[in-house]
Amino acid sequence: MVENGTMTAQPPRTRKPWDATLTIFLLVLFAGWVILCSFAGALVAFVGDSCGSSAECNYDLIGAALYVALFGPAVIGVIVLAVTLVRLVRKRIAFFVPIIGALLTAGVVAAAYAVASGAVVPS
Repeated sequence: MVENGTMTAQPPRTRKPWDATLTIFLLVLFAGWVILCSFAGALVAFVGDSCGSSAECNYDLIGAALYVALFGPAVIGVIVLAVTLVRLVRKRIAFFVPIIGALLTAGVVAAAYAVASGAVVPS
């Protein structure tokens, strides 16, 4: 930090104990949420149940949505874990990272369902 033309040292950051505790608790909840969303993502495969008999389907689009719904939550989970650990090591507030990750995970699964259901056109 430069003050009046001279270099001064910044005081070291202190970790807030409530943040570390809350962040670890939220990471544990987030891990369960990721597993739940991955299982829910596996149900995207059932979107194409009516294909052939009463609907025209784009199987490639349904398959892509299935892979995104299955593996998207895990990828987001790894990224959230890495960002959270970096923020904790640097003694920055980190409790909000798992919350944002949970919203992103739900959004990815919901988007995969929307894409898969859009690939089924009733005839």
